[in-house]
Amino acid sequence: MLTFQQFNESLDTPVQVVIGPAVQAQVKAVFRFDGLVYLMDFYMDHKEEKVFFGAPDVPGDRYWSCDFRPSTETMRSFKKPYGWEYGVLGSGNEFKLFAGAVQTFKQFVAKYHPDCVTFSGEEESRKRLYRRFVKSVKSVLPGYEGTEIDNGVFAIYKK
Repeated sequence: MLTFQQFNESLDTPVQVVIGPAVQAQVKAVFRFDGLVYLMDFYMDHKEEKVFFGAPDVPGDRYWSCDFRPSTETMRSFKKPYGWEYGVLGSGNEFKLFAGAVQTFKQFVAKYHPDCVTFSGEEESRKRLYRRFVKSVKSVLPGYEGTEIDNGVFAIYKK
């Protein structure tokens, strides 16, 4: 099992990230890892709705949701069916892969300065990974904190 120090070191893994412009309250980001393509979609949300469902009520109204998934070509390479997008690939590289997602997240925060971003995971392995991430947010994203607002639902927000 990976130690917390190894997890934190994996967050510094460099990956190539491209973050697109905000179009109709949505931002698409792409990164490559081991020759495969992964996508992160950020959606602008209504603050009142997010706070109602447990997100921290922080100053500002830039509330976002985030989805992370492999591209269609990546799913095909792992022989996953269409519609499976949000499951676990089983590549064995979850920490390095998640490091790419964290790098993308950091660039999104630097570019769009969200007040709060929520994301979720269903599988226990993904929940554990996200729990570790929210515990390390202060060091990864200065000025932000992280919390689990419900079982498998997480928020990163400005202090």
